[in-house]
Amino acid sequence: MSRPIVWIVAAFLVLGTLYSVVTPLFEAPDEIWHFTYIDWLADGNELPVFSSEAPQTELRAALHPPLYYWLTAALVAPIDRSDFPGFVRFNLANPAITPGASSDRPNLFIHTPHEDFPYRGAVLAAHLARWVSVLLGALTVLGVYAVVRQVVPNQPALAWGAAGLVGFTPQFIFMHGTINNDALAAATATWTLYGAMRWTERNDPRWAIFLGLVSGAGLLAKLGGFLQLGLVLLAIALQAWRTRRWQIAVRDALLSGGVALLTGGWWYLRNGLLYGDPLTWELWLLHIGGARPTPTLAQLFSDAIGLWSTYWADFNIPQSHALGLGLGLLSLAVLMGLMRRTMSREWREVNRSAATLATFWLALILALAGRYALITFEIEGRLLYPAAAPIGLLLAAGILTWTPRALAAAAAGLAAISLAAPFALIHPAYAPPLLAAQQLPPEATPTSVRFGEALELIGYQVGAARVEPGHPLPITTSWRALDAIDEDARAVVVLTRPDGVPVGQAEAILGSRVYPTTVWRSGPIVVAEITPLVAASTDTPTLARVMLHVRGESAETWAVHPALGSAGDRVSLGEVRLAWPGARCAASSPASFQLGEAIYLEGFAIEPIRAEPEEMIWVRLCWRVVSQPGRDYTVFVHLLDSAGALVATGDGPPRGGNYPTSRWSAGEELQDMHGLRVPAQARPGTYTLSVGLYEANSGIRLPAFDGRGAHLPVDEIPLGTIFVSP
Repeated sequence: MSRPIVWIVAAFLVLGTLYSVVTPLFEAPDEIWHFTYIDWLADGNELPVFSSEAPQTELRAALHPPLYYWLTAALVAPIDRSDFPGFVRFNLANPAITPGASSDRPNLFIHTPHEDFPYRGAVLAAHLARWVSVLLGALTVLGVYAVVRQVVPNQPALAWGAAGLVGFTPQFIFMHGTINNDALAAATATWTLYGAMRWTERNDPRWAIFLGLVSGAGLLAKLGGFLQLGLVLLAIALQAWRTRRWQIAVRDALLSGGVALLTGGWWYLRNGLLYGDPLTWELWLLHIGGARPTPTLAQLFSDAIGLWSTYWADFNIPQSHALGLGLGLLSLAVLMGLMRRTMSREWREVNRSAATLATFWLALILALAGRYALITFEIEGRLLYPAAAPIGLLLAAGILTWTPRALAAAAAGLAAISLAAPFALIHPAYAPPLLAAQQLPPEATPTSVRFGEALELIGYQVGAARVEPGHPLPITTSWRALDAIDEDARAVVVLTRPDGVPVGQAEAILGSRVYPTTVWRSGPIVVAEITPLVAASTDTPTLARVMLHVRGESAETWAVHPALGSAGDRVSLGEVRLAWPGARCAASSPASFQLGEAIYLEGFAIEPIRAEPEEMIWVRLCWRVVSQPGRDYTVFVHLLDSAGALVATGDGPPRGGNYPTSRWSAGEELQDMHGLRVPAQARPGTYTLSVGLYEANSGIRLPAFDGRGAHLPVDEIPLGTIFVSP
């Protein structure tokens, strides 16, 4: 065995182990059901019998042939697995679990510290089962090398290149780092192909027995394994045709076929007797919800693109566009290289019998994938891995056409991508929302507020000081668990005007749906983003207090331990200003009055100007701010009789107290509405309406000046006259 293949297999074992550790348990397709079947057999149970009326959903993988599950069950049987499935929590927000749901994370499951290293119980058993898949993957990589050496015996670079391109394919490693019977199916198919090639070469009955054993194992690996019998028959037919020794061909056909059927045929006989269907096809369709409607040519083309792209990388997570582009360019280089090799007739020194077997096997697998596409929507690249050897040969041949160093560079590049993917793609996709540095960022406001018995808010950051109506306000909160928390918690933020009217609200699961508080560890800082949307109908400008509270699954609000800024069971995170940028105030009566150094009255409107006793008079004031007032002032609206005596008042803070003058800023224009009621005893006649500002605590009025700068008597601005009817 050449040294490159040793390094390639060793590197695959390292990468496969890495993927098996980084990928959270049961996140690979159907992994939970594969392990459930293993656990069932490891408990000493017999093969289950299915009923179409009441199928055992948790044992849906038991429709598969049992060899992979027996192998892994024998390994994990001595382990105490009584914690399974108790520690398993489905992510109900994932649409694959709950149709119609939505989740921003790919998690099928919620992962807890129970799964952490050092592994124990069923977690240890699951990782051991994954390592069985890794070993089977290494066997497949070695088989790819052996097969290609048979096809092109004088070009060892193609053999180790094909093994490297297969063994370093990111999805091939990912699939072999998880629990699934595809690993055994790929290994048995590859070695069946190798055995068929060796038998046609040597015509030795020992290879016929080997071929029968391996293809028989393929029958027990996966339902598609029955195709390997076709490979066996073709190998025997080729040898018979080449040597014209038909008696030996019949002998070896009976020998290899008999061994294969004795090894794996009983499974299909059992299925036929139990279900009337050796392949359990109808039961399988039942579990996937029925057959797919006949696809269009466009859909089949899309399926073919998806089949090839998921051959390279999928990981059961949203994919990186950069990774997809890179692997797409590699595929294009392979295709162009193969066309160049074919046109220049560079397919020399090829073992024609071995090449025929490899081509036939690839065609069978492609036909099976096509048949699968006609029945189900879920067609994935792992369906091609039983043909890893001929695919690897084509990949290597296409790349080697360009330059002798291109093959090593492509294999090394794939290895680098596969090494980076667990850290750059898989781990971040499933990582809990923890602060990387485990300390608050400098822009966060530190605090210490305890909710309930074990949840602490340690910091927050309100994303903006001013927000427009109809727009979101991003809020980042930082939390940690002081102890175990026995309930999944939600944080609720309510934006409330000073008068108590809510103008926006949002809530978020603390941590996330896949990292709820019940699985938090004590100490690490967890980040939660909460983004309330300001109501589009909000009357602006106004202040809004940012109030936060926490509630559990029962909707009961958690108690807040005494803390600065807390109000009952709620905590204030400060206030924001809600306003439209560049807002202008229009009034029917323009004006130009100055109050103090910072505020101008630019206009007003009075409605009505003729009133009856007990009727309300409304005054709309247009203020312009030239500099921040710095203090809170109260607006007075006075109704004076002809002698200047005070008849009625309508004093109050600007904008009903929702936007005090101390929060006004330079450049603002704002509308302010005030009202007063005409007294019931008011006599008919003409009255004067005047306004001004005074400091609430002292009652001292702000100096008032007219447009020419003249100081107005008693610091009040006359707005006009009101006629009171009898």
